[in-house]
Amino acid sequence: MTAAGRTAPAGRNAPAGHGPPGHGPGPGTRIGARAAAVIALSAAYLPGARRRSSGPGPLPDGAAAIVAFAGPMLVVGGSVLRTRARWQPPPSLLGRLMLGGHVASGAVLEELLWRAPLTVPRSRGAGTVAAGVSAAGFLALHVRRDGRPSVPVHAVTTASWTVAAVLGRRVRWSILSHALYNFLVLSLRRPDGPQPDEARWPPR
Repeated sequence: MTAAGRTAPAGRNAPAGHGPPGHGPGPGTRIGARAAAVIALSAAYLPGARRRSSGPGPLPDGAAAIVAFAGPMLVVGGSVLRTRARWQPPPSLLGRLMLGGHVASGAVLEELLWRAPLTVPRSRGAGTVAAGVSAAGFLALHVRRDGRPSVPVHAVTTASWTVAAVLGRRVRWSILSHALYNFLVLSLRRPDGPQPDEARWPPR
């Protein structure tokens, strides 16, 4: 089901993890599996996080937050202007909580997997290579899911989250930005015609 309670079409155009009823695990199972993965990744990341962030990164914390949110919010704003979409989150509190849990667990999981390793201090050359490999992998997986038209959008969001993590030496801002971005995207509805997520704009 989509965020508005309408069934999303099966296949690549449907939001990730959403398919026809009776196919695949339910929302609770998906969130639980993600939570388990987050716990495992956190156990590997958190012990050294305090040491890595004990000193200021190349980018001040406030600037890292701006970088993390700038690209994704630009994408959402461009989508609203382009498609005249409106923000329509699930009407019920339970629906909003379920959507929030879905996007938050996904954002934490992806940021711990793709961006957390980039917070380890490295030489400039090694850090640049690591950031490039991480960004390329993240971009490739999402473009494979959403198609080539999604390349510019995913490039913008990936760049924002990667730069914020590398130069800020923290993933909290990329996690918050990623979760908010996905929540907004899944809550956008066009006045008429296909939904933005079905048209893959903006993709998640």
